[in-house]
Amino acid sequence: MTRDETSSILPERRERAIRSYVVRAGRMTDAQRRGLDEDWPAYRLRLADGRVNWPEIFGRHGPVVLEIGFGMGDSLLAMAEADPDTDFVGVEVHPPGAGRLAHGAAQRELKNLRIYLADAEDVLDECIPDGSLARVQIYFPDPWPKKKHHKRRLVQPSLVRRLRAKLAPKECCIWPPIGSLTRNTCSKCSAPIPAW
Repeated sequence: MTRDETSSILPERRERAIRSYVVRAGRMTDAQRRGLDEDWPAYRLRLADGRVNWPEIFGRHGPVVLEIGFGMGDSLLAMAEADPDTDFVGVEVHPPGAGRLAHGAAQRELKNLRIYLADAEDVLDECIPDGSLARVQIYFPDPWPKKKHHKRRLVQPSLVRRLRAKLAPKECCIWPPIGSLTRNTCSKCSAPIPAW
């Protein structure tokens, strides 16, 4: 991949009128670029590949944790390194973050991590089998506080219902404490409201 190709890498996505994110242009460090140039193929999952088979992807049967919006990937990388018996899948729309995570995973020779550079809603709809996840993590979702922007929030009743379908039976979907947003979302979709 040339420098021009990596600088134009964008997340995979399907057409949708309303998105919960905006892809912003930003600079990419040499390590992030190297992550996309050299390390990305070993960790990349694509929408075009369709519904995944986790044992085929990871070469084993194990719990799978999905993190939506991993940012620069530091916490996801630390979790994957600390828990080699669990498989981790990150979904992000920020190419520098995906590059940094892929580079860090390659440096540590991690085999239990894969990355989607794509819209999380598309990944959920097209790629994740029902009942296949042990845990879903969404840390610090942008709450879009203005009422006119509520439609852009990631954590909506429809997303919670879809995530519940993706979780293995008897597993629990725990949201980070984001106040009334969590209470309102959980109450509208009959999800248990977490007690923090």
